[in-house]
Amino acid sequence: MVLVRALRFLTTVVLARLLVPEMFGLIALANVAIDTMALARQIGLGPAYIYKTFSSPAERKRAEKTIFLTTLAMNGALFTICFTSAPAIAQFFNNAMLTDVLKVMAFSFPVGTLQTVPNVIMLKKMQFGKTAASELVSACTYSLVGITLAFMGFGIWSLVAAQLISRFVSGIVFMVLARWVPRFGFELSIARELFSYGKFIWAFTVLSAVGGALDRVFVGKLWGSASLGYYHIAFNMCQLSGLLFATLMEKVTFPAYSTLKNEPGRLRNAVTNTMSSVSIIVVPLAFGLIVLSERIIGSIFGEKWLPAAPLVDVLAFHGLIHALAPISSSVLKATGRPNVLMNLGIAHHVLKFALLFLLRPLGTVGIALAVVLSMGLSTATGFGIVVRCVPISVSQLLKPFLGTVPPAAVMFIVLKLMQESFADGEKVTSWPVLGGLVVLGVVLYSVATFLFNRNNFMVFRRLLVDVAVSKGGQ
Repeated sequence: MVLVRALRFLTTVVLARLLVPEMFGLIALANVAIDTMALARQIGLGPAYIYKTFSSPAERKRAEKTIFLTTLAMNGALFTICFTSAPAIAQFFNNAMLTDVLKVMAFSFPVGTLQTVPNVIMLKKMQFGKTAASELVSACTYSLVGITLAFMGFGIWSLVAAQLISRFVSGIVFMVLARWVPRFGFELSIARELFSYGKFIWAFTVLSAVGGALDRVFVGKLWGSASLGYYHIAFNMCQLSGLLFATLMEKVTFPAYSTLKNEPGRLRNAVTNTMSSVSIIVVPLAFGLIVLSERIIGSIFGEKWLPAAPLVDVLAFHGLIHALAPISSSVLKATGRPNVLMNLGIAHHVLKFALLFLLRPLGTVGIALAVVLSMGLSTATGFGIVVRCVPISVSQLLKPFLGTVPPAAVMFIVLKLMQESFADGEKVTSWPVLGGLVVLGVVLYSVATFLFNRNNFMVFRRLLVDVAVSKGGQ
């Protein structure tokens, strides 16, 4: 996952220098529609498959056929909806070119059918090495296609082609590694059983998709594609750590916690160790992004992207919270409480919409602030419920997180003071200074953590050793 996110980030840097902000804004608008529709296609059957204990291999195979046929039908319907509604969506955002982009990107729905079943098969078996390999191939394909076509002058279509081709290649690799081929079949009793659990996950997923797109809809509608391009770059920068851990946690902790659902002591230890390992990375990353935001934007993306820096200062906290949130959601799913997760999702997005409306006079910074506040409150509520589901106290849950704050604060203060001593001409464009500050920040945080937060340090060191010797469940 680290390799995939790093490669995606470097690709974004290259493309940001080759393309203009309006193109990133346009692809962000298209992805709002595509991603919102896409998360409706599994209707929760995938998580239900992971959660369920099958009585025989034959029952498991029947479930896989049922999921495939259902997903294929859903993707066909979503392709039709996306293709036919493209002009209306483009008109809503006052962007005529969005019509053609959406019509082409609608093909991502049938293409996505290829990886749905093999993905959940590997996740249930906890074969994370195989899923990682599949996603790395997809990321490499995206980078190769996107950068090549951008250099050739294809503009926005380089981003569109990169997404479609990488998803197709990813689907083929998933099928090969899972040793699965599409087979048609449907069993109503299995579909009903899976849906009885998965409907709550489905509702939560759809809510997350729709609610997660609200900020981009507000920005794109009120301030246009250029402002959305700045917001898109800032959001993706801050989600580099948050999305990395969120994706990782959703894939790993749910099946892992599901195996421990009847062992409260081991489940408690798993939750605290996860909190410790995630916090020790994402907290200093958030502090570092804030203190170095202008320098990172100016040096990496170029001065034309500097309007995104104030957004980074706010959205860095969203990346931090987003990385921690899947811990609580995985506990709720693994302990058989997906309905609680759905109710939390409803409350979160109602609050988010209200805050977006109230804070919109502050511009795009107000939109970013609304996203952070709503995410923070809903995540805190989720962890409050976890305390009641797992035999764990509030202090046990928060201690790993709070222990990372003082070392990160030390790093922040030192870097802030050093930057204020620099000459004005060196503030945002000096690569050597940026590199030196990053190295200094890592050293400061590491030393402070070793001295004042040794328990977290030792847990993280053990994690690194386990990762180094692991074969990914293959």
